[in-house]
Amino acid sequence: MPRERARDTIPLYLLGLEDARRTDPLERVVRAGWRYLGTAPNALVRACELAEKEIGAQEVIYEPRVIEAPALQFSALWLHGPAEPYVSLIESDDNLRFNRDLRARIRSAVDEWNRRGGAAGGSKSAMSWNY
Repeated sequence: MPRERARDTIPLYLLGLEDARRTDPLERVVRAGWRYLGTAPNALVRACELAEKEIGAQEVIYEPRVIEAPALQFSALWLHGPAEPYVSLIESDDNLRFNRDLRARIRSAVDEWNRRGGAAGGSKSAMSWNY
């Protein structure tokens, strides 16, 4: 997603806690709105640039999406396609990195939520994302 396409929109999908616990949580995401790259904070723009660098030369077509799971304090640029890679938007701009398995990350977030006894924990509120 080059900068010259900065007015592009990216669909926003939400994932509820009960759906995150399913075998395939991505089957239950709900489209809830849009993110606009022209007005997006740096983390989302940088995540798009990182994703383009990682998969831009591949023949496979990915659909960029933003996914949020507020109960799990999780937000990411999700590249919907055969492999479902993602870039977490919770990290600071300097720590953004490309990851290969969104389903595994959601399972890990659910496990962490369960270890905390069902509490979000941490210092961030559920919607204080860095993008």
